[in-house]
Amino acid sequence: MRTIISFAIVLLGVPGIVLAIQLHRQNTGIGGPSGYLEIEQPWALDADDPALRDPGVAVLCYHYISPPPTPVHVARVAAAVLLNLPTIDEKHFWSTPLGMFEAHLRWLQENGYETLSAQEVADIMYGRREAPEKAVAITFDDGERSLLDHGLPLLEKYDMKATLFLVTEQVGKKWKGLDMLSWAELAQLQSSGRISIESHSHDMHYKVKSYGGWMRPVFVDRVPDGGDHGSSDVAFVLADLTNSRNSIRENIGREPRWLAWPYGWANDTLDSLCLL
Repeated sequence: MRTIISFAIVLLGVPGIVLAIQLHRQNTGIGGPSGYLEIEQPWALDADDPALRDPGVAVLCYHYISPPPTPVHVARVAAAVLLNLPTIDEKHFWSTPLGMFEAHLRWLQENGYETLSAQEVADIMYGRREAPEKAVAITFDDGERSLLDHGLPLLEKYDMKATLFLVTEQVGKKWKGLDMLSWAELAQLQSSGRISIESHSHDMHYKVKSYGGWMRPVFVDRVPDGGDHGSSDVAFVLADLTNSRNSIRENIGREPRWLAWPYGWANDTLDSLCLL
């Protein structure tokens, strides 16, 4: 029995198949117990990492790649971490330094790891192919410029591939301090053969204040798991997912099949909407 360490994503538009978003281990009921775990912002890779020791496929989730740090940047990070000062923005918390990202790819290559697409991971999960002895899936969220400027050249250098989960409404814009790629640049990524572009929603990558003052992703707030929800709530989510899928198809020329829910979690009710 293999333990699959898999994506926080769901399959889009294929009746009867849902890969639920889970960041913890559970019994999935798909061919027996399977483990779901995503390695968020992997800072170091080594053979002793529990996720890499498990049989199956580890998923390395990146967001942005930052240039080598300057002394000023190091000082700002130290002030934020040690003194809790607002000296760096949110982007820096989700960035992997360029040298560290290259070190990850070099380590994977030197240790004989194969990189897999989302579809290849699904084929393993459903018994359509055997898992390689050593395999990882590399993912990026959002669609920020550093993937084109820094990520793609290194993927080419080390003969690896990745999946980009794209927030389609923000293409070509300045968003949360990010310089988002244009459709022409995204098409360049897709045509490279190194990066497959999938959905990270159209415009649902934000949180709203919910019950008790807690902040929740807007789609979770609109469609609670197992709760009553009107047709307008369902329509809100379905319209967004449809817009995202159509945008990728019309601008990139391929039909996306995968969704990574923003913030990495949703619920069973939301997952079921992805099949409609």
